[in-house]
Amino acid sequence: PALDYESSLTRAAAQSCLDIVCVSAALVHAGSGDIATMKRLRTLHGVNANRSYGNHMASHMALGILFLGGGARFTISRSTQSIALLVVALFPRFPQHYTDNCEHLQAWRHLWALCVVPRCLVVRDVRTGQMCRDAVVVLHSENRQTSVVPPVPFPEMDCVQSIRVSAPGYMALSLDVSLGSHTRDLVSRRRVLYLQPQTPAPMHGIAVLSQFTEWLTSTQMRANVLCTQLMQPHSVNDAVDSSVVHAIRRLRICVLAMHSPFVARNSCVSGWAEEAYLAWLNVRTRVVALARHDEIRRLLTRYWTGNQPNTQLSDMRASYATIALLYAVLDLPAPSDAMKLAQQ
Repeated sequence: PALDYESSLTRAAAQSCLDIVCVSAALVHAGSGDIATMKRLRTLHGVNANRSYGNHMASHMALGILFLGGGARFTISRSTQSIALLVVALFPRFPQHYTDNCEHLQAWRHLWALCVVPRCLVVRDVRTGQMCRDAVVVLHSENRQTSVVPPVPFPEMDCVQSIRVSAPGYMALSLDVSLGSHTRDLVSRRRVLYLQPQTPAPMHGIAVLSQFTEWLTSTQMRANVLCTQLMQPHSVNDAVDSSVVHAIRRLRICVLAMHSPFVARNSCVSGWAEEAYLAWLNVRTRVVALARHDEIRRLLTRYWTGNQPNTQLSDMRASYATIALLYAVLDLPAPSDAMKLAQQ
């Protein structure tokens, strides 16, 4: 304990330095879940008469940064905007109590969340969607090449020029992610690579082209029937069949996978991709037309504004079904985007 003013000042300075070291160490290992760093931070967690509210805030922020997304999924960006936000959020003057906003506004401490970017690179089977456990990813840069086994934290895109993925039983995949390439932007946003199996697909499910075409036709018909039913929301008396939404989501995944630049394809896959894309355009056009229907637009407006005190059960079912369809075909990040589409 500090017995005089000078000792108390020294202890406060040491605590401030310790807070800065904790946050700095967490930033270096951001999103990695480093065990050694976690052990050091755990010793600072808990009730202690000599630690203030600001000291606990610093240690808790450090733990949150260290385990972003549960570990190995996200990290802190190194962009100019992110650095500016980190300077504001991690200003090294922490409050003495929860109402202390004299030296730094506590709400600004949350700005570091805007600097979080995805970092986990995953390799999946394009046919099943399962993770390829035996895949090896080779990252080529100017001076060296690095071999890693996914899922793995992906480095900054500025440090990588090309990527090569190989796995037993799959076609090898090579990607050019140099500056200015379209593939670079896709990899940085999705962080998922798909591999095409070398062996032919088993003859069951929708693997046969005729069965695949039949499934596409069935999905289009069911989507058209559901949209026609939702055009008259007051007549929706029964629960809407959710399997239609699942089928549309599956169709969307097929189209994305077949037209992805990460998939090695042959003539057979190209034929399937054309059939799937045409079916997808039909379904998407039908759902977008539904969203622009006057009655549906009024239902969505009441739903997202919360102004539905006397809404009938049929209208609520129609609203939920329409929202599910919009999310299935458009992959909307926020409901406001669906409102903008419906208002066009």
